[in-house]
Formats: sequence, structure tokens, C-alpha cells
Amino acid sequence: MGTLSPGRIGGLLNRPAVFTLAMLAYVGVAFAVEPWFGRGGEVAIGAVTWLVLVAAVRSSRPSERAQVAAVVLVASAGEVLGSLILGLYEYRRGGIPAFVPPGHGLVYLSGCRLAQSAIVRAHVATVVRLAIAATIGWAIGGLALGARPDGLGALAALALLAFLVRGREPAIFACMLFFVAVLELYGTAMGTWHWTPVWSSLHIGVGNPPSGVAAGYCAFDALALRLGPRLQRGLVTLAPWSPRGWWSTPAGSSARSTSASSGRSWSTWGARSTAGSSSPVTPRPTMRGSGVTSSSSCASWA
Repeated sequence: MGTLSPGRIGGLLNRPAVFTLAMLAYVGVAFAVEPWFGRGGEVAIGAVTWLVLVAAVRSSRPSERAQVAAVVLVASAGEVLGSLILGLYEYRRGGIPAFVPPGHGLVYLSGCRLAQSAIVRAHVATVVRLAIAATIGWAIGGLALGARPDGLGALAALALLAFLVRGREPAIFACMLFFVAVLELYGTAMGTWHWTPVWSSLHIGVGNPPSGVAAGYCAFDALALRLGPRLQRGLVTLAPWSPRGWWSTPAGSSARSTSASSGRSWSTWGARSTAGSSSPVTPRPTMRGSGVTSSSSCASWA
């Protein structure tokens, strides 16, 4: 039995299912040790989470790195709004913990990688139906069986159903739902954060966590995917100190080219082809059937 060298570990983490399980394990350990080490431990977990996120995107296309950066920015703004301004939930020590912004990037990557796994790609319709059923069941249970009627969760569940039924790529949102459900149930059970019993602004009950909480994550992701291409262009100009090829594909590179046939970047599905490309824009691949082409990036599915 061979040893697990860094190269071999990296190869294993490139497998979608292994990556998702590894992120769940990391979250499990981080939330388990966080209560015991005070504010300093919280900051240390944040630093480690940033390192994990940077390592996770090293093999990504520049377009996906820009999407992850956009997710971190948009979700961080959402955290300030939801926690500090609206007061919908609160973290153990108040404020926004250092591990939360990079954590959103890992949640996004985990949902994307899970959507890329062989079992999901082979059963897309079933996965989406299960997600719809789970959303409806959780919302009804939150209203009828919870310690307090989860009105906010029911409203959020309607938005989540819209993502699953009308979204451009419902499989990604379905996978995001499953990952976020584990994250929220575990995080609230560990006391890492808790939701307010009543949202005073609308005078409605709030579950801990709300049943449709994944809608917020899906909204962050959808908005960030729209902003990703613009952010990528800006970073190419404003961050010349970045490693070569980090935000833009190096000239002459074919293995990770954003116009490679194995998966185009998000921006190539727009009205124009990427600058400098003579290839016409081709029809957008879909995950709604079973014949999904392979892609190492969520960029082509956004």
C-alpha cells in the first residue's frame, strides 16, 4: 500500500465526491474545536480556512477562481446584512468570525464539485426531485412541527423552489441545498451560530435553522456568478502582482484554456465569444439530461 504523498492527496481531492467529503470533514473538525480556543482560536481557524480555500482553487480555471472571489465578496456583504444589520442570526462570540468569508468560498466549491460527481451527473433529474421534495417537506415540518412556526423558512423555501424549478442549472442548486443543510444543522447544533426566534421586522417565526436557508446561499452564488467575469477582468488589470495565470489563462496554454472543448468559461455562454477566439459560441451544455460533458469547473454550468 503506497504512501499518501502530497501529489497523490491532490489527485484524490480532484475527485468531486472526495473533495466534498473532505470539506464536510474539515467543517466537522473546525466547528468541533472552535468553542474551546476562544477568539484566538477562531482567528486561527479563519487563517487555516483561507489556506484551504487557496489550495482548493489552485487547480481551478481563472474563471472559477474569479467566481469564488465574487462569492466571498457577495456572501460577506450578505453576512453583514443578515447578521449585523437585520439581526436574523448571531455567531457565538458576535461579529463575523474570520472563518466565515473563506468558508463561503468552500461551500460554493463543494456544491459545484458535488454536482460534478458521477452519481449526480448520472441521476440529475432524481437529485433535483429529491431536493424539491426535501425543501417542501422541511418547510411543512418547520411550520407544523417545529418548536416555533418557521414562517421565514417557508418564505425562503419558496425562493429555493424557484431556483430548483426555474434556475438555469438546478442540479448545482440541489447539491448546494444538501451541503448547506448539513452545514446549517451541524453549525446550529454545535452553537457556532443561532437564529433569532422571531424576525421582529415582519413579526414572523424563524427556525434554527430556517427550512429554506439554502436559498440565501443560492442567491449569493447566482449573483456572484453574474459578477465573476467582470471581477476577473478587473483583477487582471488591478492585480498584476498575482501569480502568472492566476486570473488569466497564460498565452499558449491549452490544458486549462477557457475555450477548451472540455468546458467553457461562464463568459463564453454570453452573446459574444471570448476575446481573441475565432471559435463561434456553441450551444450551452445542460445538466438536465444524462449526457453531461465533463468539466472541471462550475464556470460552464453557471
